[in-house]
Amino acid sequence: MTDYDIVWMIRQLDQSLEQYGREELKDLDITLTQSLCLHYLFLQRGQKVYATQLHRRFGISKSAISATLSILRKRGYLTMENSADDDRKKQIVLTQKAFAVQGRIEEEICSQQKRMCRSISESELEAVEAVLIRMLDNMRQDRAKGGKNDGQEDIKYD
Repeated sequence: MTDYDIVWMIRQLDQSLEQYGREELKDLDITLTQSLCLHYLFLQRGQKVYATQLHRRFGISKSAISATLSILRKRGYLTMENSADDDRKKQIVLTQKAFAVQGRIEEEICSQQKRMCRSISESELEAVEAVLIRMLDNMRQDRAKGGKNDGQEDIKYD
């Protein structure tokens, strides 16, 4: 395995998931990423949710979250309302249109995961999940340091 095989495979998997999701959700005019955002919002029902929470949850840039929310708002899946607690914040509120497709979105996310994990044992999935969590932690730690880690420094896990 070359130094870039894992990066390449993860990128291919991401693009495959996004492409397949786009095809399956095209009648809703949303992408898999947008459906994952909506799914998270469904799970937070009854709670106040702001863009910063999505940024933290998904680990993607604030501008990417803003763009995703803007598209979902334009397509009628959510509204952004002024926060009663803080004038600088906009609370994300799902619309009836979003709730009308909730089952379909949840079904598609579940279907994607089943398709991707087909013929992989439970123990293998647990190992993959543990490794992916470590990889994400490594990337987050490097970002928090504000630079690159050239691999010289071991990161310890308990």
